[in-house]
Amino acid sequence: MARREEQLRAGAPTAPLCASAADALPNDIDVTGTLGPAAGLKFFFNEQTFLNVGYRYEWFFEEIEAGGLTDEADSGNHVGSVGIGYLFGGDRDRVVRYDETIVQRAESAATRAEDAANRTESAARRIEDAANRAERDFDRGLRK
Repeated sequence: MARREEQLRAGAPTAPLCASAADALPNDIDVTGTLGPAAGLKFFFNEQTFLNVGYRYEWFFEEIEAGGLTDEADSGNHVGSVGIGYLFGGDRDRVVRYDETIVQRAESAATRAEDAANRTESAARRIEDAANRAERDFDRGLRK
């Protein structure tokens, strides 16, 4: 998971989030649970700093029984969040080296593809020249 996040940080300015959430919320009297889906985006300013924008919906419950959630399962809560984050740790040099390797490989592949296109174009010209010579020779043969 950390490797994927490093790749997202190094190669893309945004990282999507899609998850499910489960929480236990204690108070003075009892504990209420919540369940629900969550979605959001991380907008990276650089490799470590990001703006996090998120949304989740919560269903409240106090017990889980065989028939499903009890008490407040029919009511829910919309939660939006905005925050700034900072990622600690990781091997950023390795990610940068990895990206440089990918760029070098892509440049090398592009050069090879360009060389192949030039060779193909040259071969097509030679075939066209040979066809023109054959046509001229054929026309000369008919005139004789």
